Amino acid sequence: MRLLIQLIFVFALAGCASRSDSAEPVARAVLEKYEQGGRYYVSVTGPSDSIIQVEVEEAEWEEIKKGGTVFFDEDWDVTAIDGYER
Repeated sequence: MRLLIQLIFVFALAGCASRSDSAEPVARAVLEKYEQGGRYYVSVTGPSDSIIQVEVEEAEWEEIKKGGTVFFDEDWDVTAIDGYER
C-alpha cells in the first residue's frame, strides 16, 4: 500500500513538472499538515483528484492552516499562503 501511494506521488509530481504553462503560481488546497523527523510537510490537492506531499519551511508550515490555500511556483516553493504573498 505504501509503495502504491509513493508511486502515485511520483507520477503526480512528474505530471505537474512537465507542464509548460506552469510559470504562474498554482493554488492548492491544504488537506493535512504534519511534521516528521524534524521536517515539515503539507498534503495538498493535485491534478485529477490526487494528493501531493510537499516539504515546506518551518515558518511557512506554522502559517499554513488545514483547509487553507497555498500557492506554489514550478519548483514547489511557497509563493503565497491564503492569498498573502511571501
